[in-house]
Amino acid sequence: MSYYVEISVREAEHKIVADPKALILDARDAHSYKDNHIEGAMQAHGGLVEHLLASKQIHRPVLVYCYHGTSSKELAEVFGRAGFTESYSMRGGYTAWKKRRFLYTDKQYSTITNEWLLRECFEEQSLNASIDGHISPLMLACQQGQPEIVSELLIAGADKEMRNADGNTALWFASYAGCEDSLNLLIDAGADINAQNGEGFTALMYASSAGKTSVVKLLQRKGADLELSSRDDFTALDLAANAEILNFLKPLYREPVL
Repeated sequence: MSYYVEISVREAEHKIVADPKALILDARDAHSYKDNHIEGAMQAHGGLVEHLLASKQIHRPVLVYCYHGTSSKELAEVFGRAGFTESYSMRGGYTAWKKRRFLYTDKQYSTITNEWLLRECFEEQSLNASIDGHISPLMLACQQGQPEIVSELLIAGADKEMRNADGNTALWFASYAGCEDSLNLLIDAGADINAQNGEGFTALMYASSAGKTSVVKLLQRKGADLELSSRDDFTALDLAANAEILNFLKPLYREPVL
């Protein structure tokens, strides 16, 4: 049995912090608390915690946060075990709180986009939040070939250069999906067409190696750098997976200087 609930910064802001009855406890050190804290929060020193537990104000919601959302769980459980009916630990801690305007947007999405976010294990109004593998909503929409959702996310200000655990950006995912509409949206919005992942691969290199001829042609037309090479020193030309890509790219490369 769990005696507390872990909630996101968005849930904390809209459901708990906005509640005048809530007890908000900052479990960081006194210096960090003094430097900055959530408005209305109290620094959770031992004396205060003992006082609140003894007060039996068990019907007041309790929100505990720390630096990154780890140690706050222990204190939230203490309150839950003491009989407080609503005890919460804030996921990501104050670090996530400071980034909340980056993680979520106040610009209202369409019902379709919010329903999609929920199906994919994001929260409503997620902008740059991430799920397993450091996948953002924009990356996933690109991977699934959903340009309408891509467009909404970009209009709301989604970070085009966020990287997943492998160092890939949304542009790479759009290339993976072969979705030219998403690619055009990203590039026209200023996405780095030459972004390289951890292995030094660009979207152009990937598309060339995967035999995605139309994507290769689009990226070249939009200004992708043909001369970039991977960590293993392969260019898009070296990686051409079919004759059509090879024949398209080869004339575009400069002849080596002898």
